[in-house]
Amino acid sequence: MDLVEDYCKVIGYGKVSMDFLQENHGYLIEKNGEFHPTVVALLLFGKKPQDFLPRASIRFIRYDGVEEKVGKEMNVIKDVVFEGTIRQQIDKAVAYLSTQIKERTYLGDKGLFVTELEYPEFVRQEMTVNAACHRGYSISGTDIQIKLFDDRLVVESPGNLPGLVRPDNIRHTHFSRNPRIARYLKAYTYVKEFGEGVDRMCREMEADGLLPIKYYKNDFILKAVAWSKNAKLLQVGKSNDNHPKSSDKVAISGDKVAISWADIKDNCNKNTIIILEYLMSHYSITNVIAREITGLSSSGVRKIFSNLVTNKIVKAQGSNRDKSYTLIMHFIDR
Repeated sequence: MDLVEDYCKVIGYGKVSMDFLQENHGYLIEKNGEFHPTVVALLLFGKKPQDFLPRASIRFIRYDGVEEKVGKEMNVIKDVVFEGTIRQQIDKAVAYLSTQIKERTYLGDKGLFVTELEYPEFVRQEMTVNAACHRGYSISGTDIQIKLFDDRLVVESPGNLPGLVRPDNIRHTHFSRNPRIARYLKAYTYVKEFGEGVDRMCREMEADGLLPIKYYKNDFILKAVAWSKNAKLLQVGKSNDNHPKSSDKVAISGDKVAISWADIKDNCNKNTIIILEYLMSHYSITNVIAREITGLSSSGVRKIFSNLVTNKIVKAQGSNRDKSYTLIMHFIDR
């Protein structure tokens, strides 16, 4: 109740804190004359939210290298879970992340030492805040995962993009999956202005000569990727003034390579093109989805995936019914 009282002071609510919970729909549910906290009440004000919501937490994983390996080749260096209320999780995760990123100090043009961070401070915080604010808390099987590689920072959040938001319009389109959480974080200034966070992240990355944030989605995970200066960049074009821009480049992670999209279209059938175009806007694809978008049988899509895997255009993940496929090839002229 101390947290509720503090929030009431921040927003200027004049009544007692219990009145706030009872008068504002969504915080309490009444059953048989007793009040029970909802999920959002536990996340914002609970003493130990994870006692009731065990995966409503943030997990930080640091990998050695640029790939996520498993089994005998597992390359995890750090693995830390942050629990508590949403604010506590964000504070602890952002503070810990700041101790893990690299910085470079050098003598600048004016004779003063300059320190460059791998990722701008606002970007690190905003990626974490967005994940906590907009995750699908009805998905209880996994937590938010912050993954730090040698060449990129990845934040994976359970839940798909909300409302009309899509990877291609997320920079300028706003929709809150969890409006009470969004208002709460804005009251505590974690959120500056609704709808400006993604655009500001991209602008700050571009101002540092980095690629803008890229979003991918699969069936139930939204992935935000920020590429560092260690990422291998491939120039794919020139701007009108003949000077390269960050938007003219793609990042090549690990052993990924690039190929001409025109070559793909000339050498692949229409159903293969449909599958690859789906993968360009979604992080992964399953056999079920491939059958739905192509109209092919199970054996038909398996044959396509087999060819794509053989030619190192996609990579298979999982096994049997849980198998999915992700792109490992970049198309440089699309």
